[in-house]
Amino acid sequence: MWNPIQRLIRKGLSPFLGRTTIGSRHLAGRSRRTFAVGCPESLENRQLMAADLVLANTPPRYELRETTQVSVQLTSPSREATVTAYALAPQLSGNATREMGDSVVLFDDGKHGDGQADDGIYGNRVPLVSRSGSHHIVVKANGVTETDEAFQLETSYDIDVTAAASLIVDSDSDLFAVGRRDGYMQHLARLPTVMWDIASDPFSEWLYVIEH
Repeated sequence: MWNPIQRLIRKGLSPFLGRTTIGSRHLAGRSRRTFAVGCPESLENRQLMAADLVLANTPPRYELRETTQVSVQLTSPSREATVTAYALAPQLSGNATREMGDSVVLFDDGKHGDGQADDGIYGNRVPLVSRSGSHHIVVKANGVTETDEAFQLETSYDIDVTAAASLIVDSDSDLFAVGRRDGYMQHLARLPTVMWDIASDPFSEWLYVIEH
């Protein structure tokens, strides 16, 4: 029996779209689907076709990065200071603890993304635990003030490792200025001091984190 649908398919034509070829280029990126093929001469006739399709290569959703720049500023003078930072892996459901990355020393020498040497800004590249997802960055500072008082600081923030601009996220959002990573704006985010080991505060009560 003559079948107009099969005739159209053999000619590489679409019964729905006139003279549009049915080729793999129209199906790239789809999984196994069932396609309805209609007959232009008779709206009652329908035929179902099943096709196994190969997924086309697509660009990755995330721009994978292995490190992130961390820069902090001690806002009061210190005679001796050691500043370190590390990353915690993205939180996975069911995990009690987050995997910790390598702890890195931040420098104030003008060579580690920290501005000018001896300007109170410390910086370095900090390794990420995985190359995408939300990471928790922890920054610690300890040392001695110019009046020989010991101090210890700790602060933290979250970064999203994606192809888009990374934003700082924190529950105390009113303390943050969120900026762009494209180089047109550099901002200063105020972060609360979490921990001190001295009774009186010789510093201002803020450790500043600079995002690039």
